[in-house]
Formats: sequence, C-alpha cells, structure tokens
Amino acid sequence: PGPATPHAPDGPVDLALGSAAVRLSPEGEAEVVWGRRLDPARVEVLSIPLPSSGRRWGEVVLHDGVPHGERTTADGSVYPVFDEIELWAPSPVPTFLVLLEAATEADRDALEQLAADAGYAAEDWSSSVRLLCRTCSESRMATDDGTTEHHDPHDHGEPGHPGHLSHRSSGAHWVPERECGIAAPAGLVHGLLDGWVADSPDTRDWGDLEEVC
Repeated sequence: PGPATPHAPDGPVDLALGSAAVRLSPEGEAEVVWGRRLDPARVEVLSIPLPSSGRRWGEVVLHDGVPHGERTTADGSVYPVFDEIELWAPSPVPTFLVLLEAATEADRDALEQLAADAGYAAEDWSSSVRLLCRTCSESRMATDDGTTEHHDPHDHGEPGHPGHLSHRSSGAHWVPERECGIAAPAGLVHGLLDGWVADSPDTRDWGDLEEVC
C-alpha cells in the first residue's frame, strides 16, 4: 500500500500565532481592540469592545492581513494593527456597562479576576479606552492604561465617553468611580457584581447596570 494521506480538516485550523490588535469598523467609528490570532486572517476578540462598534467579546473577525498602525507595550513588544473586513463568528455573550465604586486598583482587579475565573471578562474602560484621531490610530502608538501622570496628548476623548474618568485626571490619583464593561450572560452578571461587593463591602459598590450590546 502507498503512504497514508493526512486527513484534511473539516474547518479552519487554529494556529498559535500570538496576540494582535484589530481595528473594528474601520470605515466608521473605528476602535482598536486586542485579540488572539487564530490564523493569518482571523482574530478572536479578547478585549470588550465599546457598544459603538457593534462587536462583542469572543467574536472572531476576518482582517485583510495588511497592518495599518502598530501598538507597543511597556516591555517593548510591537504588535501590528489589522483592519477588520467582516464578522466571521458572532458571540452569544452580551456586553454590559456598569458604574463601579472601587476604592483601590486591587478592588477593580478583583472583579476582573472574578469574571475571568467564571470564563468571561470584565474590563475597566476608564483605564483602557482612549479616543484617537485616525492619524494617531494608524501610527505606532504606545499602549496606555490610564496611569500616566499627565493627560495623554493623543487622547481626543471628552467627558461622556468611556475613558475620560482616568485620562482627564492625574494618573497618580486613583479615581474610585470606574466605568466598566462586563462580557457575561445576563443571568450571571448580577451574581458576579454582588459577589464582588460581598468580598469587601466597605470598599466596593456598583450601580447603573445596562446591557449595551
């Protein structure tokens, strides 16, 4: 008998290609988010997108493979930014916006960890979101967690948009009021938040929960 022929996979094969940034809705109100590269053309979204993008955490998007900008991290790593072409696989997990009272960064981090432990995600939009002009977005930009001492000159955001609570204040001063995105099933969100508060009721609270995408 001849040599065995490898079985062809029935669908796309996920490869370990590391992290990448992808620009959602590049022709509209564009937003750059972080994701996991599944193959040369697909990225799984791991950030929690703002509702204006119409995208959700966990969705898989196709991109054109041509970088339009770069993002650098604190350790000097450089990641390309790819433009989304279309949605490949939708996510059933909705996005919620909630206003937190977190006395310390550790309190905020505890909610993000609780969500991750449950298999979902929470993201402090007050620290993670910057509103950039197209020129800035398509250039090489350092990532910013909102803790810079001065207002980020590239941040074109205004009050009323997620992100302004930290980027409009001194990075040395923690602001307890946080705008947080949560990606989790509706039946789980209240339990996550209540459990988070119950672990430290003197330093944590939440309100104004709203499903936004």
